[in-house]
Amino acid sequence: MKVAVIISTYNWPEALNLCLASLAQQNHKPDEVIIGDDGSRADTKEVIDRWRSKLTIYHEWQEDSGFRLARSRNLTLRKVTAEYVICIDGDMVLHPDFVSDHLSFAKKGSFVQGSRVLLNDDFSKQIMSSSQPWRWNTKLIEGGVLGNRNNLIRKPLLTRLIGLQAKESAKNTRTCNMAFWREDLYAVNGFDNRYEGWGREDSDLAWRLVNYGVKRRKLKFSAVALHIYHPEVSRASLPENDKMLQRVLDDKSYYRCESGIEE
Repeated sequence: MKVAVIISTYNWPEALNLCLASLAQQNHKPDEVIIGDDGSRADTKEVIDRWRSKLTIYHEWQEDSGFRLARSRNLTLRKVTAEYVICIDGDMVLHPDFVSDHLSFAKKGSFVQGSRVLLNDDFSKQIMSSSQPWRWNTKLIEGGVLGNRNNLIRKPLLTRLIGLQAKESAKNTRTCNMAFWREDLYAVNGFDNRYEGWGREDSDLAWRLVNYGVKRRKLKFSAVALHIYHPEVSRASLPENDKMLQRVLDDKSYYRCESGIEE
């Protein structure tokens, strides 16, 4: 089965460089890496170009006209040919078995919500500025954890023992670490392009998938990923975005958005 990794980025080449370094060290390399760029400067392209010899990368850039993450992700999804799609943010650093873990737990009729380990500011700056090539070192990482420390544990056997219970709920969804079947994403028309500004485009997608009949499975103790520290962005757009999300929550028959992968 072919797998694509789509990455969202905006003007943070140092973080994206670490993300791509961790992808290049995967024990199961993705067949496609498609970067959705929400209008970054030229230095982001320079980072991407440096990794083209290690990864099959496509760079989908759109003009910087404010926070348009949903539309940027749809641009990447139009390029995907693989059957399975892993969605991450460009400030995520992945365990070497991240991709293989996701593939191990892929199951038709569901999408997967992975977890993350929050890094502190000092450690994040340290690994981004280091002159040494990135290598996963659990002992070193433990000293730089800000939150969600238990998410650093990788025990695939434990993942299987506790099970990935399928739920008809999309509460607390974050697309910084998620995986989907391409056919399901196309069935709901991907992300809703009307979401602009930070927030709720990921919840909207997840709830529409649930409305379509696809269940969410929460992945614990596998597909481990680090989240580089950054200050919170403006939440000014949340009231308007919450209004749009309410439609999905109220109307369980609504699953295909009007403007998405297919505008």
